[in-house]
Amino acid sequence: MEFVLMDGTGNRFLVLDAFRHAPPADEALPSLARDLCRRERLPQTGSVSDRSNGSCADGLLIAEPAKGYAGRMRVYNADGSIAEMCGNGLRCVGKLLFDRGHAGERFVVATDAGPRDVEVLSASDETSDLRIGLGKPVFDPALIPTTLSGTPPIEQPIDIDGESWLVTCVSMGNPHAVTFIADPEIAPVEGVGRMIERHAVFPHRTNVEFASIVSPAAIRLRVWERGVGEAAACGTGAAATAVAAILTGRTQRDVTIHLRGGDLQISWPSDDAEVSLTGPAKIVDVVNWASRDSIRV
Repeated sequence: MEFVLMDGTGNRFLVLDAFRHAPPADEALPSLARDLCRRERLPQTGSVSDRSNGSCADGLLIAEPAKGYAGRMRVYNADGSIAEMCGNGLRCVGKLLFDRGHAGERFVVATDAGPRDVEVLSASDETSDLRIGLGKPVFDPALIPTTLSGTPPIEQPIDIDGESWLVTCVSMGNPHAVTFIADPEIAPVEGVGRMIERHAVFPHRTNVEFASIVSPAAIRLRVWERGVGEAAACGTGAAATAVAAILTGRTQRDVTIHLRGGDLQISWPSDDAEVSLTGPAKIVDVVNWASRDSIRV
């Protein structure tokens, strides 16, 4: 079975093209994702660098046919859990659909968070730039979901080992808790991120963003991704951070997010508008697992 190793601003994914290869049964996909995303399972191509979360990939993406859409994206995190949405993953799936002739320059992809618009801005065999629609931010605590108060929950305190962390919560199809700090580079991302992710106020767990304001047009960001760990980038996390910064008067509505894996451009034109994200998607390698008997498909 062939998987395409792809990179979206430092987020690495193994993508199964279900237009060419039928995917395993749904019940087998969580364990397949866990197996595939282990660093030691990747072939030694020299293209895969050491990753701080201890995995070769952040998740498994299924790109499959869907009636009325260019395709459908399903997302499995490195721990086998299902993610409703993934912005960097959507760009990778969008590039794959375009490159393999399943879609034109503008198309719609079905996701578990709803249909999402995709536009290919520039294309090459290796790297393409895409703009994706991420829908409108969701602020209702019951839908994020969180038990924190406020609609939206803005700078609500969470106690972590006796220290209060202020988080602004928003859903971009998946839950996010954004905290603004002085310097993300010295933030306890792993320790605090893990505890916020699993805090009782987030019944479905949450992604956690540690952000600092560089200017009214720029934010520096590190992300603790639900079900993954610290990730080099997170598209929906970048969008949620921009929304939180705009809501709290910290930035303008067009923002560059600087992540460890690279930069993403976020635009939220008005409070009732959809959020868009622009960034690259890259093909790193093609991995054939047909001979790997350790992967039970």
